[in-house]
Amino acid sequence: MIQSRNATKDLIVSVVVPVHNRAATIEQFVEATTAVLRKHFRNYEFILVDDCSNDGTSDIIREMASTSQNIRHVVLNRHYGREISITAGLDRAVGDYVALMEPTFRDPPELIPDLVAKAQEDFDVVYVSRPPEPTKRFMQRAAATLFYRIASILTDLELDRNASEYRLLSRRVVNSVSKLKEHNRYMKMLFAYVGYKVTSIPFHSSGHPIAPSEYSYRENVKLALDAFISFSDKPLRYIAILSICTSILAFLGSLWVVIEKMMSQHVVEGWASLMVVQLLMFSILFLFLAAISEYISRILLEVKQRPLYYVREDNGGTRFDVENILDVD
Repeated sequence: MIQSRNATKDLIVSVVVPVHNRAATIEQFVEATTAVLRKHFRNYEFILVDDCSNDGTSDIIREMASTSQNIRHVVLNRHYGREISITAGLDRAVGDYVALMEPTFRDPPELIPDLVAKAQEDFDVVYVSRPPEPTKRFMQRAAATLFYRIASILTDLELDRNASEYRLLSRRVVNSVSKLKEHNRYMKMLFAYVGYKVTSIPFHSSGHPIAPSEYSYRENVKLALDAFISFSDKPLRYIAILSICTSILAFLGSLWVVIEKMMSQHVVEGWASLMVVQLLMFSILFLFLAAISEYISRILLEVKQRPLYYVREDNGGTRFDVENILDVD
């Protein structure tokens, strides 16, 4: 259990923010978030994980970290993506509670005290419930809805369609997730996988201008594939069932051709039909091979046991004197 200090002014709150190419807005975001943390918490740390930015973001954060003992600047060796950046931040966070945010003002920093207060009601994960943004295109909203429905069916995990990335984690959730070392990570599902008590608070706008997400559609598609394949073996089972059914139908079809040949005096001349059937069967076989290859590639990656990431720099940041904080169950 978390120490009794959680209900006192000695509570430690960590904020982990993955950052990639945010030179235009990062200073404003850090100042706004720091103001909220300073007002409500005596002990806090701000961990900015720089996912190998190339627009001057690193220089701005490095300067802020040099002038504030509460800001920690972690620079990754290359662009690993949001999920690995979050992992690097969680590995370094020492707070009783850890808030995950994006530096876009889509995640209002004013909600951090509300998240902490809700978590202290004996919840381990508190996320901000945010309805679909009306500015998104219909196809984007439809794709997101379809993703969550398929993900829930394939993984048997409860996923809220309106759950944002903005959330607060208790120390035991952070410790549990840190033990999971798979390379293909989808953090929302990892938080659901560890199985602690979850609740939500409603979203409200901060009034700040919202910057667009820096992650592309390609990266989001990759996350969706990771969610389906890394957390479920059902696609393989469905393929196996479909393969058996297809084989049975093919066998029955071949019997019918033999019987028709024996009972009829006419020679079948269906060269075109034969080619269509062959091409169709080959397309199905290659589809099966593609799915199996995807699983095999992930097995190959996991058995290598390579580190999830490498850190180029780790600057600034408060080192709290808390005994065994990372050993909480």
